[in-house]
Amino acid sequence: MRIWFSATGHNPSAGLQSYAVRRVRFGLARFSHQIDLVRISLVEINRPQADGRVQCRIELRGVVGNGLAVSTEGAHPSAAIDEAVDRMRRRVAVELGRAGPRTGLSSPRHHRPR
Repeated sequence: MRIWFSATGHNPSAGLQSYAVRRVRFGLARFSHQIDLVRISLVEINRPQADGRVQCRIELRGVVGNGLAVSTEGAHPSAAIDEAVDRMRRRVAVELGRAGPRTGLSSPRHHRPR
């Protein structure tokens, strides 16, 4: 899973890029074998009512058809990243049919013979 990060409208720190990449790797790790490319874009919103809000857009390639995309806004870059990753994780789970609850009890390694 390759991850590309870009930010426009403000000067992102290396820490912000590192945070975004870590968050995506952790949030989508379960699906990493089905994802070729992740693009993370942070854009400062230039509206009078925005008050310094940031938009985070995450695009995936290699999951379903032409890929998936989600977009969120947050008061801080990390809040926008967190929300976008959570939305993308849920979206990929639905697209791949894994949205149901998963308990470890049905897996063979948790089975205890009687």
